[in-house]
Amino acid sequence: METYTTYIGKSSGPGFSRSGEAQEAVLRTLCYFDLFQYPLTRKEVQHFLPEHFDPDHTRLALDELVCRQQIFLFDGFYSLANDPARVQRRRDGNERAVRLLEKARRIG
Repeated sequence: METYTTYIGKSSGPGFSRSGEAQEAVLRTLCYFDLFQYPLTRKEVQHFLPEHFDPDHTRLALDELVCRQQIFLFDGFYSLANDPARVQRRRDGNERAVRLLEKARRIG
């Protein structure tokens, strides 16, 4: 199992803006889902942020973090890990879950 150690400290000072807060919130959100090796779409990142940010702030934060290679974007999914296989793993898992739910409905 991979182990990630990430420190996300609170920034302060005159240069820290709502954009910086959005980046921190995005990183915190992706840190949680990265524990499960589960990349998120932009819409999902927006949904799971610990506080509300305008979607434009979220998009800009994601773009900046990708540019700085702090997060990675593969086929519409964001992750802390530079591993495109996680996207396929997620898709396969979601398809398997749909099949199992359909089977459960037929049985139950």
